[in-house]
Amino acid sequence: MDSSQDKDVGLKCEVKAFYNHSPDPKSRHQKWSEFENPIAEDKRVQELGKAYAVIHRFSKIGNQESDEYGWTTHSIEAQSIRLRNLLDQVFLDYPNWYPDGSPYAVSPPFQPYVHRWEQILETLKQQDTTTKMEFQLLRRELEPRLKQHLDALKRIREVRTINFDLLWLILAPGSLMLSREQGKNCISRLRTIRLVPKSDAYPAYWELQLDQIDWNGSYSGFETREKEIQEYGDSILITKLEVYPIEFNPDVEEIRKQVLARGAKFEALRGFHVATCTGKKYVKKNSWGGEAEKPISGRVIIDAYAYFTCQDSPRKPKLIRAKFLNRPSGPPDIPSEDTDDESDISDNQSSGGEASVERKEDLSPLSDSERMLAVPRVRGFDLAAKEWCEFDVDDIGEVVWDETPYENLVLPPGEKELILAFTDRPRNVKSRFDDFVQHKGEGVIILLCGPPGVGKTLTAEAVADKSKAPLCHTGREPCANNQVIRVRRTELGSKAVTLATY
Repeated sequence: MDSSQDKDVGLKCEVKAFYNHSPDPKSRHQKWSEFENPIAEDKRVQELGKAYAVIHRFSKIGNQESDEYGWTTHSIEAQSIRLRNLLDQVFLDYPNWYPDGSPYAVSPPFQPYVHRWEQILETLKQQDTTTKMEFQLLRRELEPRLKQHLDALKRIREVRTINFDLLWLILAPGSLMLSREQGKNCISRLRTIRLVPKSDAYPAYWELQLDQIDWNGSYSGFETREKEIQEYGDSILITKLEVYPIEFNPDVEEIRKQVLARGAKFEALRGFHVATCTGKKYVKKNSWGGEAEKPISGRVIIDAYAYFTCQDSPRKPKLIRAKFLNRPSGPPDIPSEDTDDESDISDNQSSGGEASVERKEDLSPLSDSERMLAVPRVRGFDLAAKEWCEFDVDDIGEVVWDETPYENLVLPPGEKELILAFTDRPRNVKSRFDDFVQHKGEGVIILLCGPPGVGKTLTAEAVADKSKAPLCHTGREPCANNQVIRVRRTELGSKAVTLATY
């Protein structure tokens, strides 16, 4: 041994302990540390890296026993506060990007950076000199590892075709996705993607979680739905996929305008409305989501609150309010303050199908981006068929009330006005009769007697149009706020009797 190298050896008159953290004590490659606890070693390494703007971590690969191994990138982390602020701006609407320490350490294939690389470079132009210098460090580490993916993404945008394995390049969380639902264009926002490997029973597929705005009768919010893209062979046109980023559609601007107009109509139909529907309706077959498609042409009630309140199923969906969708402190959920008044319908039903809880509706206006994401259907009641169903928003129109039958109605003097006054009273009187029985005193019963053909039903129909209230000819009350005239035929001796209930 060279004396110059040997001069500092053994000068301290002390004992130094080292600990082997290798899982195999007989291995040629031992993992010695001065710390008995491996966690302490991790803390020491973290302290060493605190001062650096960018941390690049590597992992060993290959056969370490034969010294045939190499190093591959484990993660690249932005530590600088300035870099993190820059990334927070770019990934503000990127789901699952939360500044809690870990997202800034991104592992291959660096999906977030691939999806937002152009936005990062554009945002960088507005930053100060120090931030730009620090970003050059990050760029130097990232760009060689991103180049292959960025070049592939560029080619995909040019030729507009893609193979199954590269779908993740265009499926950027937070992007707007286009799909066809019952023959209609629908826009949703991509939340997450996941590649499900091939199994013995199923081929590989991409699982997409998509957010859309819905209305559950109490408030508007995001509902997450799943779609799948099954594995396919050769490259195909992106527009041939069941769901794909809207930017790849040549008519993107026209579709945006069309869907935005439908979303504005959806927004206006929240709450209780009497309308006409000409087109199709969708009736739930069971609680597992099966539905029957039927034609419809006539008056309907649009009321999601009653749809969930007056039925045992389906249950009212729990939606995520927009302000909680991308919270910076953690994954989105529904805070307790949003659910205190959203108790399960099945637990709050009284006899007759009415909920014992007070009707509450948050009709806060939607933004344009939320209108664009609105679902294409509304929920309500078909007055002719007397069944609960969903309607296409595009098929909904305004009711044309006809007061002519009331004007031509022949009754003894004062009786027309009396009947009309009775039917108007419940909507005009604010105070309700209070009793132990829920909702007692909130309606008026009018008994119209006479032989067949004298106009009892006609009177009910005429008064309904004059009062601008929907007419339901029998059965359970189709709304939860006493705004429907209900007519029931019975037999009493030799006389036909019509019972009209308001």
